[in-house]
Amino acid sequence: MENKLKRAVEGIELPEDAAARIRAGLSSAPAGKPRRRLRGRTVIIAAAAAALLIVGAGAAYVQVFRNSEIVGGVEDIPEPTFRNSGILEDLGPEIAVSYSRPSADFGTPRTLDEGAESIRKLYASFGTDERLGGSILPGMHWTHSEVVCGSEDVLVRDVYGEDGYVKRDYFPEDPALVAGEFPFVCVDYDALGRIASPAPESCYGGVIKDRRGRLCESFINCFYEAGTEGEWFSLDFTHLAEREWSGSNYIFEGDWDEAYVYKNANGLEFVITALDSRADAECTTAHTSITITSYFMSTAELEAVLDCVSLPEG
Repeated sequence: MENKLKRAVEGIELPEDAAARIRAGLSSAPAGKPRRRLRGRTVIIAAAAAALLIVGAGAAYVQVFRNSEIVGGVEDIPEPTFRNSGILEDLGPEIAVSYSRPSADFGTPRTLDEGAESIRKLYASFGTDERLGGSILPGMHWTHSEVVCGSEDVLVRDVYGEDGYVKRDYFPEDPALVAGEFPFVCVDYDALGRIASPAPESCYGGVIKDRRGRLCESFINCFYEAGTEGEWFSLDFTHLAEREWSGSNYIFEGDWDEAYVYKNANGLEFVITALDSRADAECTTAHTSITITSYFMSTAELEAVLDCVSLPEG
């Protein structure tokens, strides 16, 4: 266990004196009772938490990713190591790991019009209560809307739901126009604009607050035209203010034409998977999920898109 923690600390980019203090503390720690083996990601999270406590508020921030892990097969997935003690009432008796595999038609070609169809239906119904953007939470629904702005570059409406929830919807011609409304993710839209162009009526974002005005969730989904031969991609960003994303999913390397981890120009780690005409990238932290889905683009072209994305520090 101590050796694993030491390796985890060594994998975190910290000032050398801080990392040395962590390693020294681990070496001098008294032996305790035998414990169950921790999964690799759990070790890294534990080490990062220790690093934050020791280094203090003035140090460079440590970013922990909760991406899917690439493994060779089912035999490489560790057994669940955490059992619910009853403290977390909403969880079952055991938190199990999971794995996902592409469906039979995963890489089937899709056009941008097909991909953006659901957002364009929202545009078409703007000003009515026909489509209000799904449910708030399981068992809770949006009931009606009110137009805030209906004739500018950014269409805006407030959508009201049960139990006092309010969602402010944004429909911008260009997502750069509403970047300030979604500060949980940073995009270099100038650099992105040299690669692709926002597709018409294909960007939709929302900010959900509870009856006390507290932020619950923010999300934005935008589609881009990326070439003259049907190339396109979508950006899908979601931030959970009150909950966290889980991080126990595995994918099998042999299911894909390509499957690897890419560290972008801003230090974010993406899991890239490619199959037939489709290439995806995902980066997940405790509260933020970044997903890019592309068609008819190479993974090198997808990486250029990823280099335009970063997270705010602190």
